[in-house]
Amino acid sequence: MPPLTFPTTGPLTALVVEPDESDRAFAARTFTSGRFSVQVARSFDEAEVLLAQGPPSVLLADIRLGDYNGLHLVMRARAAQLRMAALITYDRFDPVLQADADRLGATFITKPVTSRELLAAAFRTLRRPPGDSTPVHRPFERRIRDRRVLPFTPVTAERRGVERRQPLDPSPDRKTVGGDGKPGVGLQG
Repeated sequence: MPPLTFPTTGPLTALVVEPDESDRAFAARTFTSGRFSVQVARSFDEAEVLLAQGPPSVLLADIRLGDYNGLHLVMRARAAQLRMAALITYDRFDPVLQADADRLGATFITKPVTSRELLAAAFRTLRRPPGDSTPVHRPFERRIRDRRVLPFTPVTAERRGVERRQPLDPSPDRKTVGGDGKPGVGLQG
């Protein structure tokens, strides 16, 4: 694996910008368990103050931050030449927002997300070389040893316990005996 790109020195830090209390607490716990030093902000303005003190290793911002959104934070950080991995969260998939996030070099995450997926997305974004805008998409964690090849065993009708029936005969001149014993068009066999 390539070495971490951010930060160049010091411990890993995370800035979580989330207006929802439960999502903010979840993200803070997740990054703390991943050995990050965590700062939290409830709004865009609080996040700007914290960004002015110094860039975190990872910025996790929700798309909904009042008049602004998490992409605006990423744009301002990029304009100020702040080097950090950026993760943008939203409660539904939006291809336009995802394209905007990809263009800015941020990773777009659709909620709900597990702790493992969140940390994996953060580390994959951290490992991305500077200037590389290759998107990071789900599944965030990919390992060769996790890919298991399962043998393909076709399920036959007999294994399912389904009786195999013959198709209806399309020719009207062919007569068969039905269940009542009278001649007529019906199932073959």
